[in-house]
Amino acid sequence: MKNKQIIFVLGIMTGNSIESRWKKWLCEIFPYDEVIMIGEFYTYFDYAGMQKRVKKIIELIENKKETILIGHSFGSLIMTSALAQSKENNVTNFISIFSPHKLNIFGMKKRKNLIGYSNKIDKKIKVKSYGAYIDHLAPFFLTKIGNEKHKNYFTDHYIELSRSERFFKKLILDGLNENKE
Repeated sequence: MKNKQIIFVLGIMTGNSIESRWKKWLCEIFPYDEVIMIGEFYTYFDYAGMQKRVKKIIELIENKKETILIGHSFGSLIMTSALAQSKENNVTNFISIFSPHKLNIFGMKKRKNLIGYSNKIDKKIKVKSYGAYIDHLAPFFLTKIGNEKHKNYFTDHYIELSRSERFFKKLILDGLNENKE
């Protein structure tokens, strides 16, 4: 039996090959835990798909299993929405990678409202967010969640994260405060 569940929520338009690569790397980090990928290709205009993902995460986090939530890009907004709407959960860690938490232009405010977004996360949950200095989709200064722990990297939104196993794992382990720098 798996100890806890690791839920990774992919961002908009993330392909299957990236999803399988990230799942493989997560399974190496968490060999005794259940890794659940909330993926399937979706677009910026797929409101029903976004809401479907929020409902799926609520269902998963309300099962009383210890949970670590990890999200990339819009996936973190979906996770945050699910947390805000869940009645009860056992989420211990929340890792947000290159996500536009403070972006409210270009229709983003409307999308956040449609999925019930809130940047207020229960204080019992350890939160770490990351920004990327050369991110054209989620500028680094818009990626921090409230007053939570945050770190920016000199990278882009997607390429290094999708190609570098070392960088991907570093973000996850640092987010769990297990990576001693």
